[in-house]
Amino acid sequence: MPLQTYIGTFTFKNSGSDGLKRTYIAMVEPAYAGLISDHDRIKVDKTWSFTTLEAGHDAMVTAPQELAALLTSL
Repeated sequence: MPLQTYIGTFTFKNSGSDGLKRTYIAMVEPAYAGLISDHDRIKVDKTWSFTTLEAGHDAMVTAPQELAALLTSL
């Protein structure tokens, strides 16, 4: 991700993603340590659903069928 996406600010037009279904998929085998705090924050955010996939950070490369099945089930 570009650095500015983490440190910059922006304003959503038309309420952004308010009201849309949002699901965070955490890749947990192995877990990417840099994202653990994001996992913890999103798990308690009632506007998100949280699920995991037994794959590494590049699941689209290492577990494409499993990832595709999960995405199509959402």
